[in-house]
Amino acid sequence: GLLELRCNSAVFERFIGLRHYSDVELVVEVDWGSHVDVLRTDRSSNFSGSQAVWPKSSVMTFGAPPEIPPNAKLTIFIKERKNIQEQCNCHPGCSCFLQWTVFLPIMVCTAFFYICRGVSHMRSIMGEWWTGRGGLGIVRGSTAPFSLNFLESHRGRWITVEAPMPEEPTSICFRCCRSCWKSPGKVYLDLRWRRAEDLHHEYLGRSLVPPQAPPQAHMGIADTGALPPQVPVRHSKRYEEVYDRVSLKQILQLEGCKQVESAWDSYYANDPLYDHTGTNDCPPIRRVVAINGVNSRSEVGLALCINNKRLDSKADLDCRYTLDPEAVLAPGTACAKRCTIKNGILWEEPSKSPEELPSGDGTVPIVSLLRAREWADRLDYREVNIDKAGHREMLADKRFHQAVLEALVPTE
Repeated sequence: GLLELRCNSAVFERFIGLRHYSDVELVVEVDWGSHVDVLRTDRSSNFSGSQAVWPKSSVMTFGAPPEIPPNAKLTIFIKERKNIQEQCNCHPGCSCFLQWTVFLPIMVCTAFFYICRGVSHMRSIMGEWWTGRGGLGIVRGSTAPFSLNFLESHRGRWITVEAPMPEEPTSICFRCCRSCWKSPGKVYLDLRWRRAEDLHHEYLGRSLVPPQAPPQAHMGIADTGALPPQVPVRHSKRYEEVYDRVSLKQILQLEGCKQVESAWDSYYANDPLYDHTGTNDCPPIRRVVAINGVNSRSEVGLALCINNKRLDSKADLDCRYTLDPEAVLAPGTACAKRCTIKNGILWEEPSKSPEELPSGDGTVPIVSLLRAREWADRLDYREVNIDKAGHREMLADKRFHQAVLEALVPTE
């Protein structure tokens, strides 16, 4: 599934520490029960001291389980990015503090106070990094965690949510020696929940899930044609979820790569001299010598999941899907016997005996290298496989030079 979030504004009634020249950002933490996802907004485009506003283009996307878990919760943390100054709201002005600084001993205490405050801020920043909510801002408050289950009844629609910030005490104020309070406020945001079939219909115009597959399919596998018919991977923690098998053209549509898709259609799929389906691709020639490098670790497929990102972020890749590090090989499949997977990338490993099917040349999988075998009954075909020869390194290999020489020079 996909959770989309758009932060609109935040109102702080008497929030301590925030000045009109501060930069405010929001940290969104989504707890799915089994794992936690965290994203940050950009700095507020406008902050008056009591209200912060973010542009409508600041949309976040969270890859989610197929169904919203019953214990899924969302929490928003308010951070200040610069000009971090403590402002006591017990006695505005604190004129007594200004009078204290006249005396030298109190000036020493003042310096000690600012050193302690800096250490406290550094401790807060390190704590945020440790919890996964990183950044250089100081936490000034948070909303109360609220459940996301209500989104199931509003599937596919934007819903405006008002998230309140409860009033809670802070630490003792060094200036007044009294307890200050974080005043209540509100964060206004828009939420939208969409399932995998909704995304397929929007990006592809149809559903990818076959009738016999369970309805909770939410991820995808992009392969090069080198994978067996059955889906070779599963989720490492949620076994009931399935991956959709997608073709090259479908992954281009899912990612919105319209220019690349147009180039594929124009120069490959619609070329009358090229059969991209592989059913009748034998070239109109009499002789073929296939010289292949084999038994190098080669990439054969990708396991993808929905990308967690902020759409207007310049630091993140502009892609809807990303490699799924939680994908593992499904036991009992053909891939489990001769392939490995790491960080969402499926690799075919070199064979351990001559009887086993070798792997590719490090770039091209073996199923593509051996495609020319299908033409053996229609032309003069000879195959030369060079063990441990890489895709480009093979050009400097003496065994490759000898194979080319034997193919070009007739023998008696």
